[in-house]
Amino acid sequence: MDNKRLKPKPKIALCAAFHQGLEIITHLTGSYYPIKFVATCHRDLSPFESKIAGVCKKKGINIYRKIDINTGDFISKMKKHRIDIVILAWWPDIIKKDVIKAARVGFVNLHPAFLPYGRGKHAYYWSIVDNTPFGAAIHLIDEGIDTGKVLFRKKIPVSIEDTGESLYTKGVKEVIGLF
Repeated sequence: MDNKRLKPKPKIALCAAFHQGLEIITHLTGSYYPIKFVATCHRDLSPFESKIAGVCKKKGINIYRKIDINTGDFISKMKKHRIDIVILAWWPDIIKKDVIKAARVGFVNLHPAFLPYGRGKHAYYWSIVDNTPFGAAIHLIDEGIDTGKVLFRKKIPVSIEDTGESLYTKGVKEVIGLF
């Protein structure tokens, strides 16, 4: 047997919002990698915020509710838990540089677009208007808006019958599946 030292599992935090965040946390709670804590967004006024909190309570996961992650308080929470990776599960805020740097490895974002096309909001709309490729991507975040290194992506065909709503639905489903 090889005596190579086993690498420790990364310490993961999840920032979850809306129904997509609930789907992702439900998927992640049964994974090999334990979640150190979950933060819900101060801007998430949907009923999914309390459902996310319920999943955390049931699974014994630390939760910080209604958080603005662009604060020193959030950075302190990351340092306390020695977080390596933060997964943004439908987080609506732009993350500031000092917060990004507080994660040992970085922040990972799930985005319903075929990056580098469709940066920012409403990628499905711009795909139709600009006739650009559409899809789903998982990428590291940096100081730009959806400009970080793409880790995974998948193209979604756009048909003449597609609308912004149908593409959005396809993009959400595909990015969750890709994750």
